[in-house]
Amino acid sequence: HAFIKQHIYIPIMQRTGNNRRLANFACFFVSAVLHEFVMWAGLGQRVRHPPIIFCFQLLQIPLTEVGMLLAQCSPFMANMFFWFGMIFAPPLITILYIRI
Repeated sequence: HAFIKQHIYIPIMQRTGNNRRLANFACFFVSAVLHEFVMWAGLGQRVRHPPIIFCFQLLQIPLTEVGMLLAQCSPFMANMFFWFGMIFAPPLITILYIRI
């Protein structure tokens, strides 16, 4: 987090005049590439798939907007939405990664 913030987020914010959407997208993109590489390296030859981690991580961008809207309506629902994703998403993505 600190590395991406220091080397990607802050420089993009400075160069674009505080364009948060572009800076967030760049951070998510770099993070998605790194996560995809880690999963590929960890699972090795068993993986023959489309870039699942990459796609799901980029899908988090609109999901953060959904979470913010939920937080305005019901903080409890926003919290449930967050923890559901944190608990169930990683095992499901790993299963998809191996099965596809």
